[in-house]
Amino acid sequence: MAPEHEIPKIGWYSRFARHPFYGSAGVNSGVMLMNLTRIRSTQFKNSMIPTGLAWEDMLYPLYQKYKNAITWGDQDLLNIIFYFNPECLYVFPCQWNYRPDHCMYGSNCREAEHEGVSVLHGNRGVYHDDKQPTFRALYEAIRDILRRGGKRKFVLSWISFFVM
Repeated sequence: MAPEHEIPKIGWYSRFARHPFYGSAGVNSGVMLMNLTRIRSTQFKNSMIPTGLAWEDMLYPLYQKYKNAITWGDQDLLNIIFYFNPECLYVFPCQWNYRPDHCMYGSNCREAEHEGVSVLHGNRGVYHDDKQPTFRALYEAIRDILRRGGKRKFVLSWISFFVM
């Protein structure tokens, strides 16, 4: 997962969260890579009992404990889990979950400036409104290629070239 914000003092979690969260700014669940075999075999530390719990035994009790404090659903639960288990999370750079937040009020993903965007996360409806014209233009270009019968393999190669 990538950080929720690159500047903790203006990030949502560091300013508003009423529950534990990972690191100084939390993590964003929009793009996640998960090793399900490792998750299934891990006993996770938690705030409910002194011994570890399996993933499937921990989620609902965590939700019950924090349901009045969470705003972002699954993302908040993941932040709580990784607050207690930071060694279980690999945080990748912001260009692997590039969101409108990274360019809305100025650029705050330096890695993307130097290395380009690797995965574009179109949250906040930006593929379908006029608030972020670049996000919408990319979405429409890919959509139009697919509508004209573009081959999936070609489109994925083009996307990789375009966003890398």
